[in-house]
Parts: sequence; C-alpha cells; structure tokens
Amino acid sequence: MKFNLSELVKIVNGYAFKSADIISDQSAYVIKIKNIQSSKILLEKDSMTAEMDGLNKYQIKFNDILISLTGSGMNQMSSAVGKVGRFRHTQKAYLNQRVAKISSLDEAKLTNDYLYYFINRPEIQKDLVSVATGSANQVNISPKIIGELSIDLPDLAEQERITNILTAFDSKIEILESINDNLLELGITYTEELLVEHEYPVSTIKSMNLTVSDHVANGSFKALKDNVEIVENSGYALFLRNTDLKADLNGDRRFVTENSYEFLKKSRLFGGEVIISNVGDVGSVYHVPYLDVPMVAGNNVVFLQSEESWLTDYLYFYFKSRIGQHDIDSITSGSAQQKFNKTDFRALEIPVIPEHDVTILTKLIDNLNSNTREIRTLMDTRDALLKKLLN
Repeated sequence: MKFNLSELVKIVNGYAFKSADIISDQSAYVIKIKNIQSSKILLEKDSMTAEMDGLNKYQIKFNDILISLTGSGMNQMSSAVGKVGRFRHTQKAYLNQRVAKISSLDEAKLTNDYLYYFINRPEIQKDLVSVATGSANQVNISPKIIGELSIDLPDLAEQERITNILTAFDSKIEILESINDNLLELGITYTEELLVEHEYPVSTIKSMNLTVSDHVANGSFKALKDNVEIVENSGYALFLRNTDLKADLNGDRRFVTENSYEFLKKSRLFGGEVIISNVGDVGSVYHVPYLDVPMVAGNNVVFLQSEESWLTDYLYFYFKSRIGQHDIDSITSGSAQQKFNKTDFRALEIPVIPEHDVTILTKLIDNLNSNTREIRTLMDTRDALLKKLLN
C-alpha cells in the first residue's frame, strides 16, 4: 500500500545552539551535519558539547535516525543534503540546527528499522537533492519535502523479514568495527607503554628514511588547476581525501584522470602510507589501505611514505597516540582554521622504536586491514540486497 511519508513519520528539527550554549566538559555532544558519515553518526574530537535545560525534545537516543537538511547539490553528493545515519552511541547527544530526527508514528504500520533502510537508499537522497531549494553551492530540504516522499509499504511481517536480513549484515559489520576499535586502542596503548618504559633514540622526521609529501608538492596552484582534473563516480586513480578515510572509503569518492595521475608524481600512494590531516580537521591520522587501483593524496593532508613498512606502521600508532597528538598540536596554528605546514612537521623530533619491537604493531595493522576488507564486502552485499529488497 502506498503512503506519503508524512502519514507515517514524525520529524523533529534540531536546535539552533549559540556559542554561549557550548561548554567544553563533553557532558553531551551536539550532532552536526558533518557527523553524519556512511550511514553512521561519528562522535569526533572537535564535536561541540553542551548541557542545557529544556532540550529534551532535541535529545538523541540510541538507534535514532538522523537526516541532514542542508548540504551541497547533486554535483557534490559526498556532502549532499539528505544524508542519513543511525545513532549507535550511548552518550548523551542533541540535534544541532539543520539536522532532523525522523521516527515512525506507529510501529504497527512502519517499523523504525524499515524506515531507516527506506530513507537511507541512495535513490532517496538523489530524489531529495533533486527537489531541494537554494543556491548552486548550498541547498536545503524541509520536513515537508521529506514528508512528500512516497513509500510502498509492505505488511509488518514482510518489513520484519526484509530488515532481519539487512540487520544481520549490519550486526556483523558493527562487530568487526568494534574489533577494529579495540585493535587500534591496543596498538596505541602498546606504543605509549613502550615509550614510557624505554629511552629510545630521538630523530627528526626529515632525517628518517621517509618521504613527506602532499598534493601541493606537485606544483603551484595554477599548475594544479591546469593539469589536474578531479571527477566523480569513476576515473583512473582514486583521489584520497580525509573525508574518504574517515568514512573507511564507504561513500562517494573522487577520482583523477589518467593524465592528471601522470602529472601528480609527488603524491602517488601505493598502500601502507600514513596520512595526517594538516588543515581543518588537524591531527586525524590514517593508514592507507592496499587497493587494486592507483591512488593519489587528496587536499589538506600530508603523507609519510617509506620502503621500510615497519617504520610507517610505527608512525601510524605513534601519531595516533597522545604523545604524537601532542607533537602535532605543538606545530599547529591558526584561529579561524587550524593547520600545520610540512616544514614544521619535518622538524619534529620523536623517539623511534626499533624494528623488532614493531612486529606486534604490524600484526595489528594486518588484522585491521583484513577486517576492513571484510567490512567493505559485507557493505557491498548489504547494499545490493537493499536495492533488491526495497525496489
């Protein structure tokens, strides 16, 4: 039976928090549009925090479905309006403005699980983008627009059959993601304990057997503009951005053409590199996966590359640790936009653990990469089923 979504759901807009409302004790998070990533809600280190009275209406609970009401248009789908995520955290959190919570009015007609999978289909986001209003750079949707979506609703038994299949995949994905979180924490703890217990020799980054490079190492801004073509959906080489790594490469990606790849000789990636965000989201650290496609580094990141894989394995956990994050903080500047430069980064002096003590870290990274590959396979299978089951 067909319905307009407005007949079946309740939509709550977020609260317009002011700077005076924000405190720094992390008693509660304020969830912004940027926190909605790859069907999940991420709690980032720079998430605003707040604790105020009278905000019960805007409080987010475990498993709530959130949707962004503002974003880019169709030409920038990775940050498009209509992104959907499910809140899978136990921490207290509130909706920021332009983020809405959507829920079933009557679960005897429409279960929240079925609603989530329906609203999270890529086709729905494209529909919302197509009817959004605003400028070329920013578009908006309203609860009214969401409510006008048409849903062909099966009976409750069929809804449960479909969602049981899809949630089985999501449950396995969550287990693997939790294992990866624990493996990462184990590696960071091991690294920090070694550094506390031993006095290792200190070396500057620039004196190590490393290449430290980035996108702009290939030439001036004019040269980059003239020689680099960034395309959507498909291309010769993956243009690996901070936002892609944050989302574990699950989501819309950017690519460069073959001619662009030939030009970008100083920012090619092959897997195993350490990538650190050096503008905006400063200090986010990633280990580049081994993929069967050419890759280049995106904007606003630096990468560390070495023929000695054990060294980059160590540096990944080092810069993930509190000690490494303190080093990054020490060279970071800027008020409106935080950043650090390659020169200051290369001059950092850090302790270097010998290769034989890094074996455990390498094994942890191997397990992290293996789990991540399995997660991607499960996601691809789930998404194919989602398209088939909710056609």
